[in-house]
Amino acid sequence: MSRTALVTGAGQNIGRAVAVALAADGYNVVVNGLSNRDAADETARLVEDAGAKALVVMGDCGSADDCRAMAGAGIDAFGRIDVLVHNAAIRPSSPFLEIDEAEWDRVMNVNLMGSFWLARACLPGMIEAGWGRVILFAGMNAIHGLSLIHI
Repeated sequence: MSRTALVTGAGQNIGRAVAVALAADGYNVVVNGLSNRDAADETARLVEDAGAKALVVMGDCGSADDCRAMAGAGIDAFGRIDVLVHNAAIRPSSPFLEIDEAEWDRVMNVNLMGSFWLARACLPGMIEAGWGRVILFAGMNAIHGLSLIHI
């Protein structure tokens, strides 16, 4: 059985590059995107051009139900998820003192809770197989900070 990776935010940029690199290494790839189906389909085409199988699963990493559905679709199609790459993330669009709770909840749900929900959905198969990887991306703002307040 070949291994399978689930890559969130795989429709463009780093997510697309990760998906294609994994495909080149022989992984089937579950390609996740939020709203741009054409971009996700293009990544799937690139994955297939690299010799792997691809499955596009649109969904919101800020939704527990969508995270479970993404992982479930990949498990149904390929047997299990061996590598989870949670690349999708969002940044606050408002200065810190102006962020309302709904915007902050959205940032936390996509960036933090999405990691939790996806890992919970993928880890049982990894544990059963005795092998797996969970890769959680963080942006440069996690290291250098982002000036949201101008004093």
